[in-house]
Amino acid sequence: MSPLDRKVVDVVSFPGISQTLAHIGGVAWDPYSGLYTILSNSPHPWATGGADITEERQIMKYDPKHKKVLWARNMTDVSRDRYGGFQDVETDKRGNTYIVGTFPGAIIRADKKGKKLTEWYLHEPLAPTTRKGYSGLAVVRDTDLMLATDGDGKLYKFDLKAEKGTPVNVPISPEVLYTDTDAIYLPPKYRGRVLLVASLFNGIQVLRSKDAKWRTAEHLGTIPIPGQDVIDTGAITASVQMGSDSLFMVVGYTDFPFAPGTVAGPRSKFPFVDITAEVDAMFKQ
Repeated sequence: MSPLDRKVVDVVSFPGISQTLAHIGGVAWDPYSGLYTILSNSPHPWATGGADITEERQIMKYDPKHKKVLWARNMTDVSRDRYGGFQDVETDKRGNTYIVGTFPGAIIRADKKGKKLTEWYLHEPLAPTTRKGYSGLAVVRDTDLMLATDGDGKLYKFDLKAEKGTPVNVPISPEVLYTDTDAIYLPPKYRGRVLLVASLFNGIQVLRSKDAKWRTAEHLGTIPIPGQDVIDTGAITASVQMGSDSLFMVVGYTDFPFAPGTVAGPRSKFPFVDITAEVDAMFKQ
C-alpha cells in the first residue's frame, strides 16, 4: 500500500497462512536491516481470553527488496503450549528479534538468523494462561532499552544486553492505567521521548520521557476513539508514523461475518485516523 499515492502496489501472500484461519498478528520494520518481522497466529487466545492458547505460531523474517521469506520458526518449539497469545515484535541493534506473548506474559528472543529461540523472559511463577501479561514492545532506537506494557496497565523497561529479561517498573505520573492495552509505539520523529499506547476501547495514551531514558513517564493525555461515523465498531490496536511527520491511530475490526475457513470479511473501509496534531500539542505542553 502506498499511502501517498492512495493505491495498493503489491499483495504479499504466505503459503499455509494466507486465506486460512491464521492471521498476521504483528508486523515490524527493522530500522537496522530494512527487513520485516512478521508474526502469524490464530485468534483462539483472544477469543477465549487465554483459556485456549493452542495455535499455529510462526515468526518470519521477510526481505521486501527480494520479496522472500529469509527464515521462519514455529514458536511452539520453545513455548510448548505453556503460554501464548503472541502479538508484537521488536528488533535490537544486534539483530535479535523479541516476540511478546500475552497469556500469561512471556518474551521469546530469536537470534539474527532465526536458528535459536530462547525464553528470554517468563512471568515467574508461570501464571495461568488466563492472566493477561505484556501486550506491546517498543525499543528506543540505537539503545539497549525496550519498553513493555503489562496487563495491569503499568509500564516496564528491559535491558536488552542481559542474557535474561528482568522487568523494571517505570512509574507513570499521573497514574492513568488502561488494562485493555494492545501494541505500543515510539514514533521516530520524537527520538524515543514519546510512547503511544493503544488502548482497545479508550484510544491512544500518550506518555513522555523528556530525556528518552524512561526512568519515569509523564501521562500527557489520551486521544479518544472517534465516533462511530468514523470507525464503526472497531477497537484501537496500534499507532504508526507515516512519512517524516504524520501519526495515525490504527483500528482493528472483528465485527463482520468471516468468510468460511478464513478470518477475512466483507468490510470495504479500513480507516487510519490522523492524530498528528493532538500528539504534537500534548508533546509541546
